[in-house]
Amino acid sequence: MDPFLPNAPRRHILLALTLTVLVFALLTLALLWPKPPRPPAPLPWDKAWHAVGFFALVMPLASVLQHTHFGSLFLAAALYGAVTEALQPHFGRSAEWGDLVANWLGAAMGIGAGAWLQRRF
Repeated sequence: MDPFLPNAPRRHILLALTLTVLVFALLTLALLWPKPPRPPAPLPWDKAWHAVGFFALVMPLASVLQHTHFGSLFLAAALYGAVTEALQPHFGRSAEWGDLVANWLGAAMGIGAGAWLQRRF
């Protein structure tokens, strides 16, 4: 069974897949690139960036996937977030539970936005 919407034009599906692969590559670099030590920020902006990154990761695919596949998309994003958090100490970064939660929230919001786009267009 095709996981994509039956009425979605193939060019939209190709664009969604291309954007997802591009964001995946950029997000992997951003999450694993060593960052220089800095004093703690008064506000946890890094959590917002985690949420934005995972929103951008799942939203294109969520806009062309059938609703029955949203759970699988969320689980894939959650697993990816957990793996990158587990790998961060090996790249001079720190793994944080707050980052993982921000990843999950961003993925959930991205799926919600993708579902909204499906209804809108």
